[in-house]
Amino acid sequence: MAEDMPTEFKNLKLRFLVDGKEIAVIPFHYGEAISTKILPEIKPKSRYSAKWPDYDYSNLTFNETFEAEYDPLVTAIASKQTRGKPARPILIAESSFEKGAVINLSKAETKSKMISVNDQSILESWKVTVNGLHDGNAREIKFRYLAPETSGKIHIWAKKGSGWEEEAYKADGSYLIFTMEPQGVFTVTMQPNIFLKYLVVWIALASLLILIAVFFLMYRRGKLLPVQAYLKKLFKKIGKRS
Repeated sequence: MAEDMPTEFKNLKLRFLVDGKEIAVIPFHYGEAISTKILPEIKPKSRYSAKWPDYDYSNLTFNETFEAEYDPLVTAIASKQTRGKPARPILIAESSFEKGAVINLSKAETKSKMISVNDQSILESWKVTVNGLHDGNAREIKFRYLAPETSGKIHIWAKKGSGWEEEAYKADGSYLIFTMEPQGVFTVTMQPNIFLKYLVVWIALASLLILIAVFFLMYRRGKLLPVQAYLKKLFKKIGKRS
């Protein structure tokens, strides 16, 4: 059968080019299948991802030439979930991402007892999944988080194994920047503003002291005597009825 094939079907090959230059040739027989694992490696370029065009190598029947495709790496991807007006992404991941990379964000349930910190209340919890990282082995990447408005201090906790660890962050405009695993869960808590908390107490005490001082001055000047007489009569009536 092979002897009866035209010559052009006997010398089939796949050519692979990078920037117009041939870097490899893979010969094959008509109808043969080859594994993508044997495709030549593409020389990397800074800030670019590289790949061969999508192709079905399971039934090769004619010569083909492939040119390496370089795509600029994406440096930031944003969640679909937004907050505020104008609407802004709740979470932004910053790293080097392949074309089409996405960040999936979904609500996560966190029991209050899991984060046992005095005076902190849970605002929200999120499950994060980042797909399309250029470095698939990256252990941590940078995130920008848009917290809900609150008068207290924000704390960010990342799930680590069976426990939680507080993540340090810095503010950049409306966003809080912290690092975490590309796939994980983080919880946001709020600690009431201590100054505001005690300010209310101080105001209440000051008001009470002012009220006591006013009554004392009125008593010294005799302006409370009519009130005292009225109270005595009232108590006498109550005593007679009883």
